[in-house]
Amino acid sequence: LGLIPEDADWRDYTQNVEDYKLVKEIEASGFLERLPHWTDAREGDVLLQKFHKRLPASHVTIITKFDGQYWTALHASRASRRVEEVRVAHPERCFAAYRMKGVGDG
Repeated sequence: LGLIPEDADWRDYTQNVEDYKLVKEIEASGFLERLPHWTDAREGDVLLQKFHKRLPASHVTIITKFDGQYWTALHASRASRRVEEVRVAHPERCFAAYRMKGVGDG
């Protein structure tokens, strides 16, 4: 939307994620259900990726399109400092996919 909260502070944004516990927090939230494999992700699902295959998963995207081969997703880009819709890059870094409970069940 192009809106930036008044208290947003980008100076401390980092990809250094050794201390992140994102997977535990997502799974403890009660809002998302982990899919059997990340390749099961479809529109509206949350995809969790790693910035590097040796680091913990820390980048969240929301799938907007799946054409049978490629995923397109919304994500926050550090480079552009915007939320962008892009083709999911680096599938080797995909870690897990989650579906919002109660969404898409019928």
